[in-house]
Amino acid sequence: MFSKFVNNKKVLYGVLSLALLLVILLMIVALKKVNVSTNGGNYIGLSSINLAIFNSIGSNKAMDIISTVILGLAIAMAVGFAVLGLIQVIKRKKLEAIDTPIKALALVYVITGWIYLIFDYVLVVNYRPTTEAISTSPSFPSTHTMVILMVFLTGITVLEGIIKNKKAIYGYEIGCGVLGVVAIVTRMLSGKHWFTDIIAGILFALLLYFFHKFIIELLNEYQVKHTNNQ
Repeated sequence: MFSKFVNNKKVLYGVLSLALLLVILLMIVALKKVNVSTNGGNYIGLSSINLAIFNSIGSNKAMDIISTVILGLAIAMAVGFAVLGLIQVIKRKKLEAIDTPIKALALVYVITGWIYLIFDYVLVVNYRPTTEAISTSPSFPSTHTMVILMVFLTGITVLEGIIKNKKAIYGYEIGCGVLGVVAIVTRMLSGKHWFTDIIAGILFALLLYFFHKFIIELLNEYQVKHTNNQ
C-alpha cells in the first residue's frame, strides 16, 4: 500500500503540500500564542529561541546586501522563465501548447505574490527584530528565503523538461544549492529576520515546490484524459 502511495506522484505531492501547509499553520499559532515576549515594543512568539539567536548574531549590512543580490538573481531567473513561456505562446500560437511545468509555474508565482501580500498587509505574524523603540516592517516569512529557494527549486523541474544535457542540469542544481545555502545563512546573519522567519521561508518554498509538482501531475492527467476522449 505504501509503495502504491509513493508511486502515485499526484497523491504524494498533494499530501506533502498539505503536510507543509499544516506545519506552517501550526507555526503561526505557536508564534501568536507560545512564549510570547516583547522586542522594541513589538510582540514575538517562541521568544526564547528567537531572542537568543538574534542577540547572539546581531545585524550585518554586508550579509543583507549579499542575500539581496541573490534575490535579484532569482527574480531575474523568474523573469527568464516568464519570457520563455511568452516565446512559446508566440511560436505555438496557443496557451495550451506551453510546456506544462511553465504553466504550473505561472500559478506558483501568482500564489507566491499572494503569500507576500497576505503576510505583509493582512495577517502580520510578527515584525522585524529591532534595538529601537518599535519596528513597523512585517518579518514573517522571510521573503528573500522563500522566493530564492522557490525559484531555484521549481527551476530544476522546468529545466529538466527543456535541457537534455544531464551535466548542465547537475551544474544548475549544484549552483542553486550553493546559492540557496548562502542565501539562508546570509539572511539569518543580516539580522533582518527572526530565526522562525527563516524557517518559515524555507517551509513556504518547499510547499510551493511540491505544489508545483502536484499541479504538473494534475495537468498531465487532464491532458491524457482529454486526448483519450477525442
